[in-house]
Amino acid sequence: MSRGSPQPAVHAGEALRLTEALIAREETALDAQLAPYRDLFRGKKAVLNTGGNKAWSIASALQDLGIEVVATAVGKSTEADREKAREYLGPNGVLMTKPGQEQAKIIDDTGAHLLLAGGRSLYTALKKGIAFADVNQEKKK
Repeated sequence: MSRGSPQPAVHAGEALRLTEALIAREETALDAQLAPYRDLFRGKKAVLNTGGNKAWSIASALQDLGIEVVATAVGKSTEADREKAREYLGPNGVLMTKPGQEQAKIIDDTGAHLLLAGGRSLYTALKKGIAFADVNQEKKK
């Protein structure tokens, strides 16, 4: 086709088929890229202290890596976000409403290896001797 020529119309059914094929290819490629990390993280546990939809969306991403999320903060979450968090964490997962008070005990009780939270929780991770990742987007001045 020459430059500027109109592209042939793609029907909705064909567009859907092409989109699903693209997603399948990309997911297969991503699974292969994540495989070494899944081996590394298998058996690890995490506590997630963040709010809103991150209470479940980050939990989902961690689970894709093979990390068991044992608790997540839901204080700033909507009821829909809380339901999704419960779905991802399962019946034994803890939905923290006061994470600043709860996370240290949960780390001890569950043997968590990783705390994902805002910078104010760094001390808890250091005190407990576990890994820490700052996952909040607090505004820096």
